[in-house]
Amino acid sequence: PSFVAPSRGSPRSTDVARAANSETIVQGTGKKLPKYGVRDPLPKGMSIRTGLSDLLKPLNSEVGVTAKEDSVGTYTVLLLGIVLLFLFYTLLLLINNQSVLLPPEDEFDEYVANFLPYFFFGEK
Repeated sequence: PSFVAPSRGSPRSTDVARAANSETIVQGTGKKLPKYGVRDPLPKGMSIRTGLSDLLKPLNSEVGVTAKEDSVGTYTVLLLGIVLLFLFYTLLLLINNQSVLLPPEDEFDEYVANFLPYFFFGEK
């Protein structure tokens, strides 16, 4: 038995094939629309305006404005951030490898509360 039934109706008309290849699609109301994904280019300096673009526009008000020159402080902060991120990732790796052991869950709150005094002043 065949799973695909033979065509009983008239073959597909050439109008449908022509409409599929054209740049516009005619709706049942007679309105001509461009094919999905095809549109005229936007005029220079114009963009698609959406509600989200209206919300985000104030964040982009200083586009193109940069610092006049980089200072030593900028590079210091950048380097410090990179080093701290590296140390944080190293700590996560050590915890994952169980080279650094965390206290059990039931004692964790007490451990966190006493960490700084123990770290600075030692055992009581």
